Amino acid sequence: PPAPKSGITQVFKNPARNGAFWRYVTGYGVFLFGFQMYIVGMPYLISAITRNSLNENHDARAGNEETVKALIRSNRSLSRIAHWLTQGLSYITIPLFTRNVEDDGPKKWLVRSTLIRAGALALVPVLFFTTGFMSMTAALGILLALIAAQAFFQGISVTMDGAATTRIMGASGVTAEERTKANSILTFVAAVITIIAPAIASQISLIGPIMGKGGVGGAVIYGIYAGALAITAFIYATIKLIGGKSPAARAGLTPTPTA
Repeated sequence: PPAPKSGITQVFKNPARNGAFWRYVTGYGVFLFGFQMYIVGMPYLISAITRNSLNENHDARAGNEETVKALIRSNRSLSRIAHWLTQGLSYITIPLFTRNVEDDGPKKWLVRSTLIRAGALALVPVLFFTTGFMSMTAALGILLALIAAQAFFQGISVTMDGAATTRIMGASGVTAEERTKANSILTFVAAVITIIAPAIASQISLIGPIMGKGGVGGAVIYGIYAGALAITAFIYATIKLIGGKSPAARAGLTPTPTA
């Protein structure tokens, strides 16, 4: 009799690997949804914090629109510098986080770094609603520190995420057909979310003033991204395949030396 046809959910013949893949897809989808919203919300947040801080502190610069726009452009540039410098630093310090990766697998720091990012981003909405208690310089300094912390651990999580996908899809027993199907699914999920999430974020950015604060939508988007990262971390924590020693290491296999 003909072999039963595999359904759309069967990507890998190995049940454990197949289950791990779909858990990863779920976590990846949740993360990407928050990330795509965050990209939209970042400029709104910087603009709102700058304007709110100036108005709440009765800064004379608030009355000059050109000066305010110049400050917003400057603050956005500073936020990008803080992000890219600290993320670059994280790649330099990767060896500190991979010392026990052979025994712990990538899951340990993938989950930890994602949770730390969630914690840092969750403080952004708190900062947004407390800017009236500090100067614009202080508010911006705290925001840059949170952006830097998030960016540093983003570099760690990106590195560990790459190692995790290698464990799931790059093992020696995985066929080219399985790997192609898995990559196709990830590409499709990314394409759909990249369309939907920014559209939703653009509507959230239009939220009116709350508690005398303008531009609340940017802070809400950061809160959503923080929640998405936390959920992603908990999903990744359930994937056994990316934790502990790799199957090859547990079997005591070593690479075959070549001439």
